[in-house]
Amino acid sequence: MNKKLFVELADTYAFTTQGKGGVTRRVVLDVQDDVKVMDVMDDLHERYNESLNSPDDLLNSVYIHAWLHKEKHKQCLTILKHNSNAVNASICRMNEICLYLGEKFRDVTTLAK
Repeated sequence: MNKKLFVELADTYAFTTQGKGGVTRRVVLDVQDDVKVMDVMDDLHERYNESLNSPDDLLNSVYIHAWLHKEKHKQCLTILKHNSNAVNASICRMNEICLYLGEKFRDVTTLAK
C-alpha cells in the first residue's frame, strides 16, 4: 500500500507572502509505506543545499514544506540555500527538485502557480 507525499516548494517572495506572490510548486507523490518525510527532506538537503557566498544569495533559496496524507501533524519545513544571484535561479532550482522527486518517486501530479 502506498501513501501520498505532498511537497510544496516556494521562492522567498512566495514564502514571505504565504503564496500571495512569487512562485510556488506543489507535487503529490506516491511513496512506499516505510518512507518518512524527514528522510525525503534530508535527501533533498544533502543533494541541493549550498553554502552562501553572500547574504544576497539567501533571496534565491527554496523553501520546502512536506507532509504525508493524513499525517499533517508530522509536517516538515526546510530551506535549501542556493548560492546564485542569477535572475530566476530559485525557479530553476524548484523545477530541478520537482524533476528529481518525480524520477525518484511516482509523480501523481505537479501543480504550478
